Amino acid sequence: MNLTKKNALLALVALTTALATGCSAEPAGDDDLAEELGTTRQELSAAFTLRARHSGKCLGWVSVSGRGAHVPPYALQQTCDGSSSQRWRTEGALVKSAVDPAYCLDVVGASTASGAAVQVYPCHGEANQQFEWRSATVNASLEPTSHYLVARHSGKCLDVEGASLESGARVNQYSCHGGENQRWVRTWQ
Repeated sequence: MNLTKKNALLALVALTTALATGCSAEPAGDDDLAEELGTTRQELSAAFTLRARHSGKCLGWVSVSGRGAHVPPYALQQTCDGSSSQRWRTEGALVKSAVDPAYCLDVVGASTASGAAVQVYPCHGEANQQFEWRSATVNASLEPTSHYLVARHSGKCLDVEGASLESGARVNQYSCHGGENQRWVRTWQ
């Protein structure tokens, strides 16, 4: 039996065993994240926008070029306009561009420093592209659910630089301090 047929047979046996024993054949990671966010696995695969709680502006990106070479686009706060650069999806702990899921939010150079830029970069799955969603809602009856996005490699929060209200303000990682500029509201598209 060749290796491809053997692998296919092993996968079929594993799936059959999982179904026969009542176990899910799907990884549990997205289920755990869905429960944490108070949503479903199906919604996790749907596109969403992230609005900065302090400004009401969306997390987005703009493609730039510099000196003849492509420069990875930085994450920015932008006026919400429904553009594809403001739409995101999750896959486990990765936050991916909905328009091109080969690109993820990424802390530049895996820096652990406060103020390190966040960019949209080809997905590689390392810890500087993994974000933990932590509840930031203070009073669920008075405000929409919001979250801190905490970089797993540094423990720092996604932060609109200087709590700016302007479109085009950079989004960095910064020590988590509970400010409104670190709280993000997820809206399903």
